[in-house]
Amino acid sequence: MKFPDKINTSPFFSSDMFVRAYRIIILFSGILFFYSCSKNTTSELSPIIEIQSGANYIYGDTTISPGSELNFKITAKAMGEKLTNFYIVVIDTNFEKTRVFDTAIYTSDFAWTGSFFKSSEKKERWKFSIRDRNGQETSSSIFIYADTTNAYHSILSINNIILGAQDNSLIGGFYSLDNQMGYFAEEAEAFQDFIDLVFYFESEEDKSTIASPGANIESGIFPENLTPVNWEHRNTTRFIKIPLASNEFDALLNDSIMIARYIDSEGKRKAKNLESPDVYVFKNVQNRLGIFRVNSVTEGSFGEVTIDVKMQEVNK
Repeated sequence: MKFPDKINTSPFFSSDMFVRAYRIIILFSGILFFYSCSKNTTSELSPIIEIQSGANYIYGDTTISPGSELNFKITAKAMGEKLTNFYIVVIDTNFEKTRVFDTAIYTSDFAWTGSFFKSSEKKERWKFSIRDRNGQETSSSIFIYADTTNAYHSILSINNIILGAQDNSLIGGFYSLDNQMGYFAEEAEAFQDFIDLVFYFESEEDKSTIASPGANIESGIFPENLTPVNWEHRNTTRFIKIPLASNEFDALLNDSIMIARYIDSEGKRKAKNLESPDVYVFKNVQNRLGIFRVNSVTEGSFGEVTIDVKMQEVNK
C-alpha cells in the first residue's frame, strides 16, 4: 500500500507520527477482519452425527423380518453452535417421508437410543439428522429391507365389522370370528362356544370397550341372565395395543406383525377406551393371532364401534 508523500498535520503531530498511526489503524483493521472471518467459519461448521455399532443395534444396511424390533444408537457432536434438534425420517419406496421421531435439545454432545418395529414396506431409507443453533445440519442414512423369505402365513381380512353397545337394539355386540357373525345378548348364549368379542360401554373408566367373554365384565352392563360372566363356556381373547399407522395396517399381507408384536405375558382381556384409529393385536382361545383397527366409535350404551380385522387362517 502506498502512503501519501505529503500529509497536512496539525501543530501537535509530525508527519512521521501521523504515518505511524495510519499504519497501526490499517493493521488493527486487518486483524479484526481476519478474526471476524475466522469466527464465522468456525460457527458454520456442520455438526457430526454417527450411527453406532453394537451387538443389539442396527448400524448399516440390513434385511430383517417385518414386525422385528429395530434398535438404534446415535451420537452427535457440535462443531460450532449448540445442537438444537434431532429427528428421524423414514422414506419408503414411493419416496413418501414419515417423521417418526423429533426432539428438541440444547447441548454440545448428544447420545440417543431408541427402538421401532419393521413395517411390511419392502425397502425403507432411515435418515437420522442433527441440527445446530446456526441452522447447520448433518444426516446419516441406512437402508432397511423386509425379509420375505420366512414362512409366514396368509391372513383373512374382515372389513367393517359393526358392533353395538349393550342398549343398541339394532346391532348386536357379540361377535364370532369363526362364524364371522354378530349376535345380540339374547341369542349369544346359545353360541357361547364361538363368541370371541363382546362390545359394550362402561361410563366410569373403560368407556367403549371390546372384551372377551372371559373378562371381568362389570356388573350392570348386561342383565344377570344375559351377562357372559354367567356363561358355562367363556372364551378368552387377549389384546395388546400397538402403534401402527393405518397405511401399514392396510398393507399387511401375512401374520408377521402379529407374530412379532403379540407377547403372551402382556395380553389383556379388554381393549378399553377405544378411539379411531387404535390398533390392537390379539390371540383368541384357539391360539389364532389377529389384529384389528378401530375405524369409528360412537360412545354411550346405545353406541357402536366399527373395526377392520385381519387374522391367521384356520388352517395355518
